[in-house]
Amino acid sequence: MTNKEDTILILTEGKFLRIELSLPDILDSLKIGFSVIVDFEHPLKDTTQEINIQKFELLSMRVENLKTNEVNRLYEDSNMSCFQKYIWSLCYNKLNYWYSKQNYENMIGRQEWGERVKLGGVLYLIPEKNISK
Repeated sequence: MTNKEDTILILTEGKFLRIELSLPDILDSLKIGFSVIVDFEHPLKDTTQEINIQKFELLSMRVENLKTNEVNRLYEDSNMSCFQKYIWSLCYNKLNYWYSKQNYENMIGRQEWGERVKLGGVLYLIPEKNISK
């Protein structure tokens, strides 16, 4: 998937989904491992209630530059450079939007989850290719 505002289904049924965002303002490809918490109004295992998200929280990110192999671990309250703040904000906004649109009714193991779910994954930020005509 590349640079679309439509919903990416992150909660796939055991299938690996490579999420890529193409951005004009990055020079090197970045591999970002992330960890999030989603809080719900009611326990997910309660199938009689509508599923409403109360809070989304991006806990941490592991940002790896695929060209230089440099790795940075970022947390919400960590001291970040301007570029790291940009990456954090971008990822937070995208993930918050995507996780708010997931189909939690069909989540594997839903019957085992309460009001709080910790999830994670990987996304790739890649430089936008300059196409010359």
